[in-house]
Amino acid sequence: MSSRQDFVPESVVARNYQHILALVFAVKEINENPKILPNITLGFHIYDSYFSERMTYRAALNLPSTLVPNYKCHTQKYLMTAIGGLDFDTSLQMADILDIYKIPQLTYGSFAPEDADQSQSASFYRMVSNEAHQYTGIVELLLHFGWTWVGLLASGDSGERFIQTLKPLLYQKGICLAFSETTLKTTYLAEYYVMYFHWVQIYQAIMESKAKVVVVYGGTRSMLALRSMVALGLLENVTKTSEGKLWILTAQLDFAALTYQMSWDMQVFHGSLSFTVHSNVVQGFKAFLQAQNPFEEDGNGFVKQFWAQVFLCLFPNSNTQEQASGTCTGEEKLEDLPSPAFVMSITGHSYNLYNAVYATAHALHAMFLSRTKYRAAVEGGMQELQKFQPWQLHPFLRTVSFNNSAGETVSFGESWEVEAGFDITNMVTFPNNSFVRVKVGRVDVEATPDQPFTLDDNRMVWHRSFHQEGEEGGGAILLLWLCSMSSRQDFVPEGVVPKNYQHILALVFAVKEINENPKILPNITLGIHIYDNYFDERMTYWASLNLPSTLMPNYKCSLRKHLMAVIGGLDFDTSVYLANILNIYNIPQLHPFLRTVSFNNSAGETVSFGENREVEVGFDITNLITFPNNSFVSVKVGRVGGEATPDQPFTLDDNRMVWHRSFHQVPPLSVCNPSCPPGSSKEKKEGEPFCCYDCAPCPQGKISSEKDMDDCVACPEDHYPNMEQSQCIPKTISFLSFKEPLGMSLALLALSLSLLTVVVLVIFIKHQDTPIVRANNRDLTYALLTFLLLCFLCPLIFLSPPERVSCLLRQMAFGLVFTVTVSCVLAKTITVVLAFVATKPGSRMRKWVGKRLASAIVISCSLIQVGICTVWLGTSPPFPDSDMHSVMKEIILGCNEGFVGLFYCVLGYMGFLAIVSFVVAFFARKLPESFNEAKFITFSMFLFCSVWISFVPVYLSTKGKYMVAVEIFSILASSAGLLGSIFAPKCYTIVLRPDLNSKEQLIKRK
Repeated sequence: MSSRQDFVPESVVARNYQHILALVFAVKEINENPKILPNITLGFHIYDSYFSERMTYRAALNLPSTLVPNYKCHTQKYLMTAIGGLDFDTSLQMADILDIYKIPQLTYGSFAPEDADQSQSASFYRMVSNEAHQYTGIVELLLHFGWTWVGLLASGDSGERFIQTLKPLLYQKGICLAFSETTLKTTYLAEYYVMYFHWVQIYQAIMESKAKVVVVYGGTRSMLALRSMVALGLLENVTKTSEGKLWILTAQLDFAALTYQMSWDMQVFHGSLSFTVHSNVVQGFKAFLQAQNPFEEDGNGFVKQFWAQVFLCLFPNSNTQEQASGTCTGEEKLEDLPSPAFVMSITGHSYNLYNAVYATAHALHAMFLSRTKYRAAVEGGMQELQKFQPWQLHPFLRTVSFNNSAGETVSFGESWEVEAGFDITNMVTFPNNSFVRVKVGRVDVEATPDQPFTLDDNRMVWHRSFHQEGEEGGGAILLLWLCSMSSRQDFVPEGVVPKNYQHILALVFAVKEINENPKILPNITLGIHIYDNYFDERMTYWASLNLPSTLMPNYKCSLRKHLMAVIGGLDFDTSVYLANILNIYNIPQLHPFLRTVSFNNSAGETVSFGENREVEVGFDITNLITFPNNSFVSVKVGRVGGEATPDQPFTLDDNRMVWHRSFHQVPPLSVCNPSCPPGSSKEKKEGEPFCCYDCAPCPQGKISSEKDMDDCVACPEDHYPNMEQSQCIPKTISFLSFKEPLGMSLALLALSLSLLTVVVLVIFIKHQDTPIVRANNRDLTYALLTFLLLCFLCPLIFLSPPERVSCLLRQMAFGLVFTVTVSCVLAKTITVVLAFVATKPGSRMRKWVGKRLASAIVISCSLIQVGICTVWLGTSPPFPDSDMHSVMKEIILGCNEGFVGLFYCVLGYMGFLAIVSFVVAFFARKLPESFNEAKFITFSMFLFCSVWISFVPVYLSTKGKYMVAVEIFSILASSAGLLGSIFAPKCYTIVLRPDLNSKEQLIKRK
């Protein structure tokens, strides 16, 4: 081992010296292990990057002969791997050189490169998990505590990448950024002074922000810069510095410090959360650190420089001109150093470096075993080792898998990363600027998506500014001893809570009963020692750290007191502060017996711990009754928990309750606003808590059946809301029937017109031989009257319940009957015209006059309508349907016309025949009046067309059963128009003026 002396740094990061010791320790273990690389000594060569790009490239280019071609080293050193660097930039700069020669590079602190090609480099192995898991952990941690207004602080080019990656993840989860700051990249110590004003501005922006949480990203240099920034901010009296901030630090950040920074205040970081590279306890490492001695450096060129800087001492014969507090003796202890300088527990980066050395050794061992000349290699010395090249180690590194001394399996995943996850630690600082990092959670790579990380909230310690001020006096920390009882008198509070004195008396009484009971702890006296925390965090930690010898190492108590358990504290904070210290030393060692203990106390109740180590006795609900003399009584009126069932989690006796006199013995209402009655829903007030809201009436068609409903619900389709919109009422079924007044009126009208048509038909039959009947084509007249009768009877089908048969018949019957009727009118019109034309001398039209022409016209016109109806029935026939939306309170039963276009085709064809009849009759109106029905047909067709033209818009504008009523009325009106216009004059002549019903009168010309 050697160190470079041609580039002297202005200062070193003492805390990182543990990385070197972890490397030395791992190599020492491997060389002493006969099962790994037997007869081969593993060595190492250390270069310092000095946080300098130039020095990193220089170190990479000065690696021994196996890297640089045509260079032969006189010593027998064969480079197989390079381990480094700690930060992202150093790793990339090393990879630029090492990747050319396929030298395996194991990084122990940096994540994968941003460039996908570099991240998949054949020479790049990472001892840390993928950074994506850290992003997930940060987002989930913020969501866990409901922190949605946070700030980001990052350093360098990798910091820009961090911000650009994290931003969208935060926005997706509804987390907003109060600010996003990037500090400039610094390399040399001198550059830190240039950054003075920039850091002050950033610190001011952080402290003036309302965001209480700041996520910090960077490497070792970033932590040095962050501490400088905080110190400068305090020095400049930046506003709002008294307000605490919660710092969330990423895995590459460590609480390191330069020599001149070690005395700086660490309290601003109290309660900080850190994502740290996973670590575990390595057996023998702590003892190895304790055995370090600068006078036994054994080739360690770093130890004296480190020792002099952290202990502020000088070695004999030292040429250094720096001020020191004394001479280095070698008796200084690393465990006495403050935490920013050095820690005795292995850090995550040191743990990764330790694993990286072992991964290299196991890969080399596997490579040697795979060669048939392995025996010759180990027996013939190093001659055969010259045949091995670094690139030959890759397949063995990729498949290496081993268990380290901490009992954890180490192997590389698909992306050549060790998937160990990240630890979440909570920082607890002390007045001497030392600190403890308490592990409170973990980001597990193999965790399920619904629980990507675990966190123990009960172990968390927050910054002091996040706590409310306590009352004077305090709660007691009660320590159980096996011997005597004493109390501390060196810290006198300004005031006490007298009522809490009963807690101490209860302890004394219990100890007294146990000591007097020969059946419990015979021949052993149970004692107590009481500390008061005075509701003060500092005093709680002070009391915990001053526990006697069984708690603190290297501390011997003069009294024979054996600590077995600690009882305390009264409040949550005190318990957490105690746990931070007590958990380290596993007090008590009584665990398996405490977990299974079960006994009946003197009150007759069974006491035991449940699955969660809790005594499941529940809570009493008491009612306070005061008296004029300021005394009071707490009356038990209910109970919560215990053995209660989920449907009845607590019991309460309302009859025993006593309310304040101002409530007149009625339970008071404590709400922001009155409850929303049924028929309305809650509407959030802007800028108000969710308990305060307005009441909005339910929209039409929706109800709320209970008070304070969040949303109104829609009624089922067959129900409608009542007037108060508090319940749904079933809709009534409705259709146009004979039972309704409108249906009954239309039915009576239809029957009356049908009867009138029968009367007319009877008159014509009775007077069938009279000239007026014979002159108007008697057979055609009978057909017309018959189908007019059917037209009047058609509405009765419309008034029947809408069923499958009735729906098929109503429109078909209406269309066919009306078509025949209009065809008969058309035939009569054409017959009249031909009759007058045929009477002219020499007319050729005489042969067309007769019954056959009229029959042909009626049949041919009717067959076309039959074809349309057949197509209608074959493609999309009418069917029964229900309309639940047209009328709010009714379900309208009716017939769906199927393909509406064919329905309008039927009407259109009828209209076409009526228009043709109207046109023919109109032009024939000036023929001689005798035997001429053209005028009457013209008027009847005018009425017919007017009715059905008006029908279309009215039909389309009505809903439900009134559509049926409109169609029935149109049928009756058009049919009555035909009957009255054509047959009324003839009936008048036949019945009232029989004298005009003679051949002489009919042939008389005006």
